[in-house]
Parts: sequence; structure tokens; C-alpha cells
Amino acid sequence: MRIEGKALRRIAVMAFAVACLMGAVSSADAAKKATVKLGKGKITGVKKNISVNKKKKTVTLKKSGTYTVSGKIGGYRIVVSKAKLKVTLKMKGVTATQTKYPCIYSAKSNTSVNVNLVGKTTTRLKGPKHFVLAKGKKEPDAVIFSAGNLTINGQGNLFVTDVADNGKAIVSKNTVSLKSGYCSASSAKIALRGKNVSLAGGTFAGRAQDTCIKSDQKVTITGGVVTANGVDKGIQGKGGVTITGGSVSVSAAYKAGTKFEDFRGITAGVTGKDGKKAIAGSVLISGGTIRVNSYGDCIRASRDIMITGGNFQLTSTGDDGIQAKATLTMKGKPKFSITAKGKKVKGTVKNIASNIKYK
Repeated sequence: MRIEGKALRRIAVMAFAVACLMGAVSSADAAKKATVKLGKGKITGVKKNISVNKKKKTVTLKKSGTYTVSGKIGGYRIVVSKAKLKVTLKMKGVTATQTKYPCIYSAKSNTSVNVNLVGKTTTRLKGPKHFVLAKGKKEPDAVIFSAGNLTINGQGNLFVTDVADNGKAIVSKNTVSLKSGYCSASSAKIALRGKNVSLAGGTFAGRAQDTCIKSDQKVTITGGVVTANGVDKGIQGKGGVTITGGSVSVSAAYKAGTKFEDFRGITAGVTGKDGKKAIAGSVLISGGTIRVNSYGDCIRASRDIMITGGNFQLTSTGDDGIQAKATLTMKGKPKFSITAKGKKVKGTVKNIASNIKYK
């Protein structure tokens, strides 16, 4: 019994020591947290991981972690320049305006940035009239620019305004995702661009004087509310467009005096012109509500279109409702209302089930 008592005392002492050590570590971690002023705003995070250059108005984040940004930070910009980082920016009512560079810039392709919109707050980011780029470089040229994955989520609001003659609103060189929250993006060129674009929830409201939503590979919409107002195109996925749910409203009305000639709503692939190589892309729609008002084709693919579900309200004032350059397949229980100056549906090969009706 005496031995057991000694053993129990040793265990108790060790447990107390561990608890003290953990408490000390916890206190040390808490002590490392700091709030740094940025104009009339501020950023909070582990102090040694935040570097501020007041002369250049640059905030550099050096380690993975969560950083909270709030208030009117003016001309300060947030930069993540190291590789293999995972950074979360909790945007708590931020207002920023840049005169030369992106408001948020992540430089490495293997670094991911999560823009988390804190509930019931509104963040407004405005870019410069002209992005100042290094000689021979074309990037970074967006108000929010990430060379790696970019995710937008939360319960707050985000307004991104691009007014540059050489810029875009939101860009990811990898995958850009909207999962929740409200995101408004406007641009003189492209509102939202990614190698891949994923819209899974929340609300996206985009307006652009070129293409509103553009991807080098695929655009995937699985939920949420998407409004895409463009001129040349509303939504373009060079490698394809997939819609399985959500509410999608697209417009691409004719605009005189522009270099554009397509004015298409939803388009997949690139049709070769003037000797340029075509890129094959297909449109796959199995659900959701899709409303398109365009001058050119409402839905077009350089390859196939397959529609197996969804509710469609399509209006083309100058061309076709639905056009597939290869096979057009329509089956299942989709519902259509199509008004078109050209043909309502068109495909090199048509595979349309007998139950499909389009007004």
C-alpha cells in the first residue's frame, strides 16, 4: 500500500507539472498575439508572423495561421509571399483602396488563402486605376490575386471593385471557391477567374465588361445563387461547365462599339477562329434553375451538351437557345422555356428524348 501511495503521489506530481507546462505554453501563445495598427484599421495575429512596412504600406504574413483584419486600412495591402502556407484572413469590416497593387496578394502556387467573411460585417476592396507590374510581367493584376487556391466563405459581405485598365477583380491561378457569404465583384474586364472555378454556396454577384466568370479548365456550380452579367460572355469554362444545383442568372446583351462578337450566356470550350486552335469543352446540367438572357447563344459548347434536369428560362435576341457543336443530349425531366431568334435547340447530332418539350 505504501508503494502504491508513492506511485500515486508521483503520478499526481507529474500531472501537476504537465498541467503547469501546458498552462505556461498556453499563456506564452496568448502573449504572442498582438494587434498592429494599419491606418485607422488593424490586424491581429501572432506578432512575430506579421511584418509591417509603413513606408510601403505592406503587411507581410510569414507563417500559416489565422489573422483578423478590421477597419479602414486605407492603402495598406496584405501579402503572403512564402510557399506551403495555409492562411486564413478573417475580414471583419475592412475598407481598403489600392493605387498600384492588389489589396490581397498570395505569391506562391502551393500556398492557400481563405478569405473568411465575419458575420454581419461588410468588407470593401477597391483596386488601382492601373496595376503597376514588373517589367515583362502580366501579374499580379487583380484586386484579390492568389497564385494558389483561394476560398471565400463566412457569413459576411465582400465587395471587390476593379477599375483598372489592365486588371480583374478576383483571380486564382489554381482553384477559386465560394462556399458561403455574399461576394460582389465588378471589373472592366473579368470579375472572377480561376484555373478552376467552384461555386458551391452563398451568393455571387458579378459584373464585367468582358467575361464575368472565366476558367481555364472548368466552372462547377453545385449550389448557391449566381448572377453573372457580362458582355462577351456571362460564364465561360474553357474545359467545360457543370451545373448540378443552385440558382444561376446570366446576361450577355449586345453592346455596340466593342471588339466582341459572341455575346453568349453560358459557354464551354473555345471555338477556333482565324487559325487559332479550338479547345473542346462540354456543358453538363443536371439540376438548378438557369435563366439566361443573351444576344448570342444562351448555352453553347464547342463539344457536347447534356441536360438531364433543371428549370430553364432562355432568351436569345440574336442567335440560338442551345447549341452543341457535337452532340446535344436532352433527357430526364428538365423543364424549358426558350425564346430565340435562331433555333431553339441545335446540335450536329441530336439525342433528345421524346418526353422533352421546349416552348
